[in-house]
Amino acid sequence: MSFSHRLYRQIDGSLAILGFDVDDLFVVTAGFMVLTHVARAVSLWLGWVRLQLILSLGATALLFWGWRRLKERLPRRFFQHLAMYLTEGDAYIVTPDIEAVPYII
Repeated sequence: MSFSHRLYRQIDGSLAILGFDVDDLFVVTAGFMVLTHVARAVSLWLGWVRLQLILSLGATALLFWGWRRLKERLPRRFFQHLAMYLTEGDAYIVTPDIEAVPYII
């Protein structure tokens, strides 16, 4: 009886939809939604209706380009690990260092 199992080399790989990672799609969607609201305010201020679409698509393309360049240069799951590090509550609690104090007899 053999206990050998298949080795799945891509088990740690990220999920991709149409060649884009899920976080890429999230950045594009969230960025487009936020930038559409900003462009709507700008287009109302300038009075040109098509300016909203042009500004939101152009700014979303620039945001996505910047996101991909940033993602290439950082290790995988950098933002997840950064968020976990920043939310560690006990890392910022100042307590007396008991182990460093020598015992005096």
